[in-house]
Amino acid sequence: LVSAGLGDAGNDIAFLRVVDCPSIVARRDGRHDTALVKMVSGARKVGPAAGGWEEAIYDFLADIEKPA
Repeated sequence: LVSAGLGDAGNDIAFLRVVDCPSIVARRDGRHDTALVKMVSGARKVGPAAGGWEEAIYDFLADIEKPA
């Protein structure tokens, strides 16, 4: 079992720290929440709005489908 989490604000820090593959989605202005970037090490940063969420999910699925 592999878990993924996507967040865009400080209220997402707790769960992004416990998932296997955290992704930080940019806000509408294209910037990533600085608190998330500092507090969630190893998180992938993706683009804003719906496109960023879609990008993160496709990246996650590609990673888990790679042969071991």
